[in-house]
Amino acid sequence: MPEQKIPLELTRDLLSTLITEGTVSAETGSVLVFLPTWSIMTVLSKLMEADAVLSKSCKVIMLHSQVPKEAQMEAFSPAPAGLAKVILATNIAESSITIDDVTCVIDSCKVKITFFSETTKLSYSDVVFTGRHNLEQRKGRAGRTRPGLCFRLCTEQRCEALQDEVPPELTRMPLVGAALLVKSLELGDIMTVLFQCPDPPSESAVTHAISELTLVRALDDEQNLTSLGRILARLPLDPHVSLALLMGHWFFGLGDAMATLCAAMSFDEPFRFERSAGYLPWSISQKYQGSHKHSDQFLLGLVHQEYARLVETVGLNSANSFITSEGLHPAIMRQVYDASEQLRSLLQTDALGALGLGGPEPLDEDALGPSSRKRSHTAIRDWGPQEWQWGAVLLGLATALPHVAVHQEKRHLWVDEEARGAIHRSSLNCCKNSFVFPSPLFAFLDRMQEEGWRPARCRQLTNMPPLLALLKPFANSTIRMDAEEGNCVIIADWIPIGPVLPDTAHLLLLLRSRIEDMDIASFLYVQLTLAYFMFFSF
Repeated sequence: MPEQKIPLELTRDLLSTLITEGTVSAETGSVLVFLPTWSIMTVLSKLMEADAVLSKSCKVIMLHSQVPKEAQMEAFSPAPAGLAKVILATNIAESSITIDDVTCVIDSCKVKITFFSETTKLSYSDVVFTGRHNLEQRKGRAGRTRPGLCFRLCTEQRCEALQDEVPPELTRMPLVGAALLVKSLELGDIMTVLFQCPDPPSESAVTHAISELTLVRALDDEQNLTSLGRILARLPLDPHVSLALLMGHWFFGLGDAMATLCAAMSFDEPFRFERSAGYLPWSISQKYQGSHKHSDQFLLGLVHQEYARLVETVGLNSANSFITSEGLHPAIMRQVYDASEQLRSLLQTDALGALGLGGPEPLDEDALGPSSRKRSHTAIRDWGPQEWQWGAVLLGLATALPHVAVHQEKRHLWVDEEARGAIHRSSLNCCKNSFVFPSPLFAFLDRMQEEGWRPARCRQLTNMPPLLALLKPFANSTIRMDAEEGNCVIIADWIPIGPVLPDTAHLLLLLRSRIEDMDIASFLYVQLTLAYFMFFSF
């Protein structure tokens, strides 16, 4: 078996042996299994349910953010009489918690972490081998109150070749948020401050972060924080997502809807997805089938808006019943609700809600208090196929979703001229069979790289009309006419769109400039131009 693959069948057999021989039981102690992702934990759980011995002799508990807190707390309780307690956990159980009755650890030796590619400018998640120090910490979870055992699911040679630690976040993560924090706290030069960290990032990564902040007008040419930059620093979102929120609020009066969509983009999807269930496994997808506009963000907005409506008009019990009936994750639903309320509160303050961006004066701290304006519970649900609001939200999504891909066939995509990707199985746009989308272009949030899955899978996609993909405000690429093809425009430096008249391309460049200036005084111009492009395509 390739070492990149976790031997889940072997893990199941090992658990069966431990329980059969009495090494793990209600009396002798529990077993803690370290796995890198929720999906892998779910697959192992299903294998255990299908096993004749394990299905009758153990109680499985999962420690993960997608599991309700009450269910996770069962890990600290004694095992039920006659059953062995098997705890499946990610690296959260390495040091953050202690379970006294654990006497056996099964370690996959893997961890899921996020990387940023300086070559492709893409953030992606990957499952990799963890560090030696992490292995020792995991081993220490067993035998804290009595003798224990530890099984590592890798070869001795691989274990000896591991690095001491997983690469620190500053050396592998996007630095836009850190750079913005440095400037908002007035700590000094971004490069100087970040190089003073114990594990400093590369110079090219810091340069890229500064370029991104300059691109979104958060920094001026001298790297001073702008008025818009001060606002972006106040919003607990990625700067591009924050811009989408502000555009929807300032230009189109869609603050409620955009707060819900932007909050949802900042968390995992709440849908329970099982590998064995196939595509579109949750019931709610059928309820809104045909109305999701080939957009994962639109479906997320519908789901979270319905939850908010139930919470605020009927009560929490009804909202929880909705979660149960639709197979949603309670913790994620509540996190998105709280985050959207926070964003709505910020949008309704004088500091963010009606601020002109021309002045250099700082934000008024007293203007950041809570607001009492009621949420619109039908903002997303009531949009029809041709409603102008959806065009405005598409403009926001074109800003918020950093990457563009070209659909090839079924679930296959091109993410650049040479690299292929795949639509994640949890997406509404994932098709088993051939399907012709309204547009061949997709904007997506990020991509995941996990064992056994090549190429990378793209998450949270929205089918993007060519003109809006061409417009794409604050994009780190230029719009240029293809000299060889004539009336053809190149976007993202590699995707041809056409035919497009030079006058149309010029108008789009002008519109992009107006939007990127966040010129509220010209919002009517933006609205009318957007309406024109929503009704007239190539």
